[in-house]
Parts: sequence; C-alpha cells; structure tokens
Amino acid sequence: MNLHSQIADIAFEGYIVILLLFAFVGFTVVFFLRNSQCPACKLYFVKNFGESNEVNRSRGFDTIMRTDEVHNSNEEKIGEIKRQEQVNAIWLTYENHFNCKRCGYKWHDVSIKRLTEFRE
Repeated sequence: MNLHSQIADIAFEGYIVILLLFAFVGFTVVFFLRNSQCPACKLYFVKNFGESNEVNRSRGFDTIMRTDEVHNSNEEKIGEIKRQEQVNAIWLTYENHFNCKRCGYKWHDVSIKRLTEFRE
C-alpha cells in the first residue's frame, strides 16, 4: 500500500465518522422534537406534563444479570463472574396525562416501570 492510498483510506474513515455523528445528532433532534409535539396542532415544545396515575400493579418473576467479584486470599479482586438470577418483580403501569400549552388539547399515554429491588 502506498502513502497516497493510506491517506485516502484515512480520509474515507474520517468521512464515515462525520456521517455517523451527523446521523446520531439528527436522530436525537427528531426524537426530542417528536416527544415535545402536540398531536392536535403539531407545534413543537408545547407538551406540558399534567399528572401520572398508577393504573395497574402486577407481581411476578424476572431474570436479571448480576456481576459478582472474585477475590483471592488477600482480598484482592482478581476477576468477575456474570450470572443470571431470577428475582421477584413488580410491574407498575402508569397513565401519564399531558396538555398542549398552545391549543389546550389533552392526551395521555401509558408507561410501564419494572421494580426488582424492593422491600416488603
């Protein structure tokens, strides 16, 4: 490989990095715009959070990943072991209410939150 082709390869890799960076920024902007938009008047940054109500609570089991540290006889960390563990879980379902600051339209969505570390 000659010097000219190495420089061309580095420049091409630089263009790919810049393209990926622009794509990431673009998707992030679109996500935040869509998340702040009123479904009725379609304006951005007018979504106002009202209240959130728990509408359902269910219990069950879920599998989580735990990481345990391995120590030698001198209590020095020498590694880690990853393992799956089945734990008690609670799923909370919320109804989230919103309204538009501009046109006053009201809407709601549903979100689910999982709790695995809790005391009874």
